[in-house]
Amino acid sequence: MKFFREVEVAEWCFITEAVTFLALGKVPEFLWSDELENDEEGEQKPSEFRFDWRHMPDNFDGQIDFEHFDHADFLAVGIEEPEKYQQIASSIQFGKISDAYHTIELHEKYFGSFELEKEQAEEMVQKYEDAKKTIREAGDAEVLFEETNSKFEVHLERAWARIFSAIHSGEIIVEGIDLARWEGLAEEGKYEEAGRFQSIPPEAFRVAHDFYNDEVSFVETKFVATRVKVADLMRMTESELLEGPIQQAVLFGETLIVPGRGTIAQPRRNRPRTGAPNALNWNEMDAKLKELHAANRLPPKKEACIQEMIGFAAQRYGRKIGRTTVQTRLKHTLAAIYARN
Repeated sequence: MKFFREVEVAEWCFITEAVTFLALGKVPEFLWSDELENDEEGEQKPSEFRFDWRHMPDNFDGQIDFEHFDHADFLAVGIEEPEKYQQIASSIQFGKISDAYHTIELHEKYFGSFELEKEQAEEMVQKYEDAKKTIREAGDAEVLFEETNSKFEVHLERAWARIFSAIHSGEIIVEGIDLARWEGLAEEGKYEEAGRFQSIPPEAFRVAHDFYNDEVSFVETKFVATRVKVADLMRMTESELLEGPIQQAVLFGETLIVPGRGTIAQPRRNRPRTGAPNALNWNEMDAKLKELHAANRLPPKKEACIQEMIGFAAQRYGRKIGRTTVQTRLKHTLAAIYARN
């Protein structure tokens, strides 16, 4: 048996989410925040994390993982799922292979700058050699992973082509945050005003637009958090949503039960869809930055340091963050360290 529960469809979604909805059938769901806002009647209700000004700039993109596809994604587009794909994907992104790359990177960057006892040095060298061995042996798995993921590209591109056409026909309006405006107003502490969305001209989008990121540049303006109305997407796909195979289901309370043999789902590594993602600990990030500075282990240039902190966040929290986020959240410490740069 398989069990299904009702989802609360979001009012807005990022363009990346729109692409995965059209291509893979992933319905954009509300991500509730712990913040409150007033509705049209003046009643307070929970806000949605995605587009809440109080969470900017941490919510400037949809955090969609285009490199780890679930079993349902393979079924949606009719691609055969290779044996052990899920295991390989997890190892490459979060497990043994990922850890090996991290070990090698840290060793090659910092090993020579540590004063270590002989036993500690030998242990670190051994871990480094073991990590290199893991990477050598992972070659076939990495090739399978990349080749499998590449098969999804044409399906994602087709979905984007439909969205692109709808944008230029006026069926879909895209909104976004003017990044320069946001930075200026945020610097003045006017965060709510900074977080107001505005329409983006259709001319900003091309067929070759990088739909893997929720941003676009037009003339001299960079827009982030590019979003569309889910209702507009639903109207585009209304007839198609009812074309799939029909199955009988039994209603049990709030749950639909579909009889038959179910499959054991692979653990999901993507951000949970039922609530706001875990926020980064920016106090810890700031402390890490100061620790690296005190140990004289920071790059000489601020831009390289920002990339270093982006990498640290990915390893420590499993979160992708942008350059602007790091600049904004750590601006005082960065300014103190790189005052002359």
